[in-house]
Amino acid sequence: MMTTCELSVVIITKNEEKRIGRCIESVIKAIRNINISSEIILVDSGSTDRTVEIAKKYQIRILQLTHKSQFSPAGGRYIGSLFSKGRYIQFLDGDSLLYENWFENAIPILGSDDSVAGVVGILTQEPYDTYSAKKLSRWMKNLNVGEIDYFDGSNLLKRSILDEVGGYNPYM
Repeated sequence: MMTTCELSVVIITKNEEKRIGRCIESVIKAIRNINISSEIILVDSGSTDRTVEIAKKYQIRILQLTHKSQFSPAGGRYIGSLFSKGRYIQFLDGDSLLYENWFENAIPILGSDDSVAGVVGILTQEPYDTYSAKKLSRWMKNLNVGEIDYFDGSNLLKRSILDEVGGYNPYM
């Protein structure tokens, strides 16, 4: 695939009307902090709420999946990667927020080291006082910087490496 911008952000959604506005705004804010060409693509997996209607208020590209088979997050990432044009691809779930300085910290790591395929950051979960959030927080505190075995759903990847390994399996 020919790249025509530096950064593509692919947001995966299904029924995220309560969170999608904040997600998109966090991406827009993080992009403003960097001086590179970028695009935002939302891939919606058949939402039945107002997710797409809310997303249409923003200057982003929206892809709506309407296939009758079961949707998967990997399928959304697969379609998003096919339609994106960036040298780097940030995948983000529709219920997530990016830290404002994420790209200005993460992109230089990808650009400066050929052995790095992608980067992930620390996740937090709101509300912070739930059992799941506390468990996630404890797990994140024990993570080390360095090589990892897999990427979670939200990650920033080099397109060249994603293409080299064959991309996402849409049926996972």
